[in-house]
Formats: sequence, C-alpha cells, structure tokens
Amino acid sequence: MPDLLTCDRHQIELSLAPIPLSAAAEFCHDDRYGAFASFVGWVRRVNVGRLVTGITYQSFQPLCRTVLTEICQEAEQVFGQELRIYVQHRLGETRVGDPTVLIGVGAIHRDEACEACRYVIEELKHRAPIWKLEHYEDGDSGWVPGNCLCQERRSRDRRGSTGPE
Repeated sequence: MPDLLTCDRHQIELSLAPIPLSAAAEFCHDDRYGAFASFVGWVRRVNVGRLVTGITYQSFQPLCRTVLTEICQEAEQVFGQELRIYVQHRLGETRVGDPTVLIGVGAIHRDEACEACRYVIEELKHRAPIWKLEHYEDGDSGWVPGNCLCQERRSRDRRGSTGPE
C-alpha cells in the first residue's frame, strides 16, 4: 500500500508499486497554468563502471514525508505560491529501466515550473532519508553513498543562497 500525503497543492507518495508516469501531469494540471515541468529518474545499467541489475530503496518514511513536505513548501516560498507539486519515489526492489522517482510541477509560467522542479529533485536527492542498495551483475551489492543529513545543503554551495535558510 502506498504511503500517500496529499493536500490541494502537493502530493507526496512513497510506494512499492511501479510509478505511473502520467500521475504527475494529472495531479498538476490546472486551467490557470500554462506550464508543466517534470523529472523522471530510473535505474541505469552502469554506475561508476559497474554493471547494475537493480536497486533496493529503503526509507525512514515518517521523516521522509516531513522532509519532502518541507521541500515542497520551500519551493512555493522561492518560486511562488501558485504551484502544484507532485513527488513520488519508489521503495523496495527495482530493476534496470524502472522509474524510481517522479517530480512534476505545474505553474503559471515555465520559468517557475522548471526552476521549482529542479529545486525539488536536487533537495530530495540531498535531504530525503532514502537509501539505495545497488545490486551488481557479479552478484555483489553495495550501499550508494550520497544522502547525508548532517552536511550543509549542497544546493547553497552550488547556486548560492537560492533557498530558504
């Protein structure tokens, strides 16, 4: 059963089920909007020179929901309240080619939609407590380094102070 959090402006879902790619556009559609931007991430075949067969995703779901809600609220503060934001992340076992994360943003103008979409995926990748156990063709597995809740936000370092403190 998916872990779903919805309000009128955002929908956040953590799920073992495959991601329906049309879900973001359906949630974000609004006749007031002239733009929709999305990002889809899927399991790639090669990572750091190793052949990958799949990834198992794990999350501390209560904290993850809180962090993703904060990220959506921050995007609204930075890029405007007239946004609809959809976030879905797979949990459990996935295979090469499976969609694992889907972000969608509906907005009045394309700049806000594109920038907010980029902000949400970058912050999710850095802050959300979601961990990846990569499985390799040789039978080995390894945790992918990346998420560190105690480091400074990478986005501030890269883009200056674009997000809320």
